[in-house]
Amino acid sequence: MDENRKGFLQVCEYLPAGLRLTIKKIPQFMQDSLHEIRLRAEKPVCLFDGKNSYLLNRDGTVSSENGRAYCISKRELDETFKLLCEYSVHSFQEEIRQGFITLRGGHRAGICGTCLLDQGRVTGVKEISSVNLRIARQMMGVADELYQKLFLDGLHSVLIVGQAGSGKTTLLRDLIRQLSEGRAGRSYKISVVDERGELAAVWRGVSQNQLGKNTDVYHLYPKHIGMSMAIRTLSPQVIACDEIGSEDDILALLQSMNAGVSVLATVHGSSLEDVNNRGKIASVLSEGVFDFAVILKGTGCPGEVKEIVRLAENRFGR
Repeated sequence: MDENRKGFLQVCEYLPAGLRLTIKKIPQFMQDSLHEIRLRAEKPVCLFDGKNSYLLNRDGTVSSENGRAYCISKRELDETFKLLCEYSVHSFQEEIRQGFITLRGGHRAGICGTCLLDQGRVTGVKEISSVNLRIARQMMGVADELYQKLFLDGLHSVLIVGQAGSGKTTLLRDLIRQLSEGRAGRSYKISVVDERGELAAVWRGVSQNQLGKNTDVYHLYPKHIGMSMAIRTLSPQVIACDEIGSEDDILALLQSMNAGVSVLATVHGSSLEDVNNRGKIASVLSEGVFDFAVILKGTGCPGEVKEIVRLAENRFGR
């Protein structure tokens, strides 16, 4: 079965019976290209293919009109939430607290509702009002060019810079896989600190995304804790993490550098100058944690590289 269709069918299994039967009637090309299924209580079911949004009609067709739209009831939405949690909300409490649930196949459900707070800390979500089902499609080979340019002569520490939707996580994921698999003849030991669960997409202790044969995953660990533990216990050659930014992250990155471990990381930004204008990240650049910065083109070209900057030769470098 085609992987795109397989992903669509896997996500459909988490929908209540009536909606599941209806959505499976949409045209095959849309099933194969669908990115998101958005469910909002008492509102039309919305489908997103990466560029455009459509409403699901009661007869399984799609349109931009509200007239025949399939409106999901609160009861159906609650049933969806139970299916996502496998009827055991407690088992998924930590992920729910962070606003998502990882599904079999690496898919993800974003959860929106009423926040439960305890002394300023989010402890859970109740009265679920909307669910966003994101269909995962791992892009193999997207890091081929980057690997060729930076890693044929050995390891380097690389910071991937891009705006939201520019493909930072996608590129990092494939780079981890290629280094772990030993594409150039040598497999490296990699520790992935997956604080948001987006790199590995762990489900029941098993990574749903392919990160290579020589990769260990710290699932939902705060980045600074996972990095510190990896250095102490797993002797990694590479530590990889997504979306650095906090002071704790910076200290952990410096610790990794001092331990002789290469680092792969991403950071939100439109350019190297943009990143350097933020005090916390600027310290990482000036201390020489990263050998290269990879600047991505943007949301219209996910995963595509605009520029590679050798930081040792740049004014931000060591």
